[in-house]
Parts: sequence; structure tokens; C-alpha cells
Amino acid sequence: MSDWGSKSFVLTGLNFGKSSASELEQAVTLLPARVRQAFYGAAMRKGIIARKTWNGCAFNAGSLENEIQGKKIEGKLEVTQGVAGYTSAAEVFNISPYKVSRFISAWDTSPYASDKLATEALVEILERIGIFNDPDKPTVKIVTHTVYEGNMTDAQLLASFKEELTNPEFSFPELLAMDELLGV
Repeated sequence: MSDWGSKSFVLTGLNFGKSSASELEQAVTLLPARVRQAFYGAAMRKGIIARKTWNGCAFNAGSLENEIQGKKIEGKLEVTQGVAGYTSAAEVFNISPYKVSRFISAWDTSPYASDKLATEALVEILERIGIFNDPDKPTVKIVTHTVYEGNMTDAQLLASFKEELTNPEFSFPELLAMDELLGV
């Protein structure tokens, strides 16, 4: 996690770096539990989920294997042949097209030599992440701060800092105890 901000605020809890998780794992983590359950059920029943095609892909197999076809899903779309595109996958599973695209991109470019190995990796990821819990929503906090710049001496800087700490809008008991820590 890293912080990002300007001279007057900081956003904390953001991750701009590469994750140690694979692209596929990151994409699967974004999916709601009901989608992961459909993928897991399809993988367990079919054994192999196809890559680089809509015919037999995870969204298609997940919708067909879990008998989503021929039903209205949350009143949005009636599916008779499974899904065959980003829009229909998003509508059938009631997720954003971004999540569909992110998964398909990671799935189609996964480094496994065969669809069978890719399916086994998907099952392992689903078992590790879990198929019954929805992804956590990221927590981003805004923290205000002041940057002291210029030709201030340490004593002037400390005095300015102490003045700011006594401001009623900036009242943190832990920070007010800094006098004791700094020995001032």
C-alpha cells in the first residue's frame, strides 16, 4: 500500500505497485461470489474451460452449467445459449463490463500451456480466494497534513507545529503528547 497526495491531503490505502498475485488471481478476486460459484461449478463438471473463445469460456460455461440459460437473471436478460460477448456476460451475471473484460483478458493471456492446466489453476485460485465471500471494498482514507518549507529553524518549525496542534480543528491527543516525546 502507498500514499498519494498533495501539499494539503494524502490518500492512504492505495496500491499502485504490482501485486504478487497473478493477473488471473487479481481478476478473479474482483468477481462477486455468485460468479465465482458458477465458474467453480462449471470447472468441476466440465473439467476444462476454454480460453480465447466465447464457446465454452468461463462465463459461457458458468451460465450453461448452472442452468442460467432460459431464465431471466434479475430481470435483465433471457439467455438461451449461454453468453457470447462482454455485454451479455455482464448482463447475465449482473456485473460491470470492466470486470468481464478484466477476467477475459487475464484468462485468455494466462501463461498455462493448455486449457486444462488453466482450468486447474482457476480452480486452485477459486479455492484459495473462496467462492462464498464477496470481495472486500477498498478503504481509502483522506488525511490532511501541512508541509513546512522555507528557511525556518528547527525551533521555529517546532513552534509552528505546536501552534497548529493547538488549533481546535486539529485536535489529536496523541499528537499533543509530542511535547513530552520531543522533550520540549
